Amino acid sequence: MESSVSAMKTSMDTYLTKLELFERGVLEDRIVSIADLQAVEASFDDDEEEDVDLDLLEETTLEYIDDKSFQKKALLEDIKIEKGLIRLINRQLGIIASDDSKIKAFAHEIDQLRAATPNAKILVFSYFSDTVKYLEENIFKYSTSSNKGTSGFVGTSNRGNSENFASRFSPKSKIYTLKEGEVELNLLVSTDVLSEGQNLQDCGILINYDLHWNPVRMIQRNGRVNRLGSEFSEVNVLNMKPESELDGYLKLIQRLQGKIDIIRNTIGTDTPVLDEPENPIEYADAVSDIYSKDLQKRMKALDDAEKAADFLFTEDEFVMDLKTFYADPNFTDEYKKEVFSISSGKWGVLPKLELGEKPKSAIIGLSSLANEEGEILDYQFVELNSAAKTVNAIGALHALDHIRAGVTQNARSRDGSKLDKVSANSLMIKGAMAYADSDEVGALVGQENDVLHILYKNEYSEDEINVVRDAFKTKDTFYKKEISSLKTRIMSAEKSGSNTQPFLKEIISKALEIQEHKANAVIVRPASASLVLAYMDETLNG
Repeated sequence: MESSVSAMKTSMDTYLTKLELFERGVLEDRIVSIADLQAVEASFDDDEEEDVDLDLLEETTLEYIDDKSFQKKALLEDIKIEKGLIRLINRQLGIIASDDSKIKAFAHEIDQLRAATPNAKILVFSYFSDTVKYLEENIFKYSTSSNKGTSGFVGTSNRGNSENFASRFSPKSKIYTLKEGEVELNLLVSTDVLSEGQNLQDCGILINYDLHWNPVRMIQRNGRVNRLGSEFSEVNVLNMKPESELDGYLKLIQRLQGKIDIIRNTIGTDTPVLDEPENPIEYADAVSDIYSKDLQKRMKALDDAEKAADFLFTEDEFVMDLKTFYADPNFTDEYKKEVFSISSGKWGVLPKLELGEKPKSAIIGLSSLANEEGEILDYQFVELNSAAKTVNAIGALHALDHIRAGVTQNARSRDGSKLDKVSANSLMIKGAMAYADSDEVGALVGQENDVLHILYKNEYSEDEINVVRDAFKTKDTFYKKEISSLKTRIMSAEKSGSNTQPFLKEIISKALEIQEHKANAVIVRPASASLVLAYMDETLNG
């Protein structure tokens, strides 16, 4: 919504399409996957009176439903209400789009800049490809100094041509000779596909059409024009901030400013990101590495800076990892299917340690826990000390952090270990069973510790803090979701400067409820366990 009305409407239209496909599956007594929309659409005939091709639909079915297992009538009614809400929102968006003040202000700014400097090159960034497309289709209606022949637009559909657009926009810094029929560009609008690894110093004006939620990405954008070799004594960076009432809801600027402050006060900045003063005193190697020619140094520096910016270690990070992998065009669909269909019991290697990084566990295993009917009840991570032959349970966040690997650590390697994997498997399965009815063990991480600190800062009692600490370690899926939601709301309120008290009281109340439930609960112990995946240090030999 902050980026453009068009991007918001496209998102709503996409969601409506998915919802309607989901609805048609429910009408056929199926819960269908919408990961592959084309496959789902192919499962339905255009004529709704015709029968659905069940063979095609079979591939996308996650679960069969009936009135006993699902409240089908209520589900369809909820979908109907949701579709009505989407259509209402779209009508409102249509009213706003009819007089888009943001694109008008943007066009006016471009014309003002060109009035002062007629040949000025202007680089524009937007996070959303839909916004880039919207600007391509509409900017020439409002800007008198821009024309299609000297403007370039880089989005998802034509990212393969991004290098050509960049070269035509900045031929001097890119050392590029225009080919016959090519015209030099003076306006380049792009998604963040051009925010890293590009030398665009022919340009001295950058406009952020929307503000990226991650200040590191903002730094990267600025670095395309504000870099060594620029012919300009001053580089102008303009940020299109959200309309004040909209930002009252989004709190985007406040959140972004908070992240920027963390970076400024930890590793420093050499240029402003919004309109804050730069902090070159602490501008150390960590930031200079962001601009390093060494790819590994650059990626590590960016990763460190992102962690400093967000300081929020939650399950969302790993969900985003999965989404990024799933959407990465560098991996074929066949390869992705191989990964998602990997058989149970496989062994992998833990990521190699980065320079200065503390050693991680030697062996980590994930086991599934099932009842007598074979239904999965839960999952349990354990770490195994192969030398002492001892097993400890560890929390999911700790385990995921240990096994998390980047693209550079994706290569396969031959298993040369002498480890007795049969014995190791047995130990990890027994360990998972032993810890099945226990709360998660190990230290809290990320937001969980932050919430405890906020409770302490607000002078809550030690007993109240401890009961919340215990609640974070619950394995009860229902309660875990509620506690996680409250945790997020507390951190959002804290970061935006809002009142955290209602949420703090609510999480304490929920934690006490969990404590009482645990005291009265009938423990259902699993009847069996099986190893899902295991990871080991590749240097382990016994």
